[in-house]
Amino acid sequence: KVSKVSTSPALKNSPVPKSEKSRKIVIYICGVKGEELEEENHQLAKLNLDNVEPLVKSVLTATHVIVSDTADRTESVMRAITNGKWVLRYKWYSHLLRTGKLEPEEDYEFTQWPGTREARLELAKYGSLSLFEGRIFNTSLLSKDLEQLVTDLVEAAGGRTGSRDATVVCKDDAYRQRKHPPNSVPIRYVIDSIATWSALSLEEWEESNRRFEFR
Repeated sequence: KVSKVSTSPALKNSPVPKSEKSRKIVIYICGVKGEELEEENHQLAKLNLDNVEPLVKSVLTATHVIVSDTADRTESVMRAITNGKWVLRYKWYSHLLRTGKLEPEEDYEFTQWPGTREARLELAKYGSLSLFEGRIFNTSLLSKDLEQLVTDLVEAAGGRTGSRDATVVCKDDAYRQRKHPPNSVPIRYVIDSIATWSALSLEEWEESNRRFEFR
């Protein structure tokens, strides 16, 4: 949850540079919904910025995704990465509310994990992502919601889903307890690969995740 920032009355109608008027900004703030979202939109509307749309409820319809400095690897953030969104620290948004001006995104990009920047640049340059290129994942052991999420992430990152010659994706608990089929990876492996933008071998991933508490 993010703290509210008051709009400065003296600055709320500051002119927007011409270079910023040519693009539309659509913002999604992680963790903000319901009445809090309505209040944020009320503050944003006071700025009267033609190129900034009202806050949206879906990462997929946003151009800019706002996270805290201690963001977790949530569904929203993973979808933002695999769809090439700007993932920005909350300071960018709070500066916009205070001044009515759009700061350069590069100065506020959330780079705690390489994937936020590398996926965005790769998608902008090539039009597609190749992190999981040539790899097939079987998501059929997961619940419906998790299966859909993992399928979306894998396919957006250049992989495929299926059953033949596939790596099985299982729940994290099943993997910790070694209650999984051969040639399996936990959901966490997929998430970590996207966050770090590095499709490690399973052995390399396990070595770097000793805190996963295997049993």
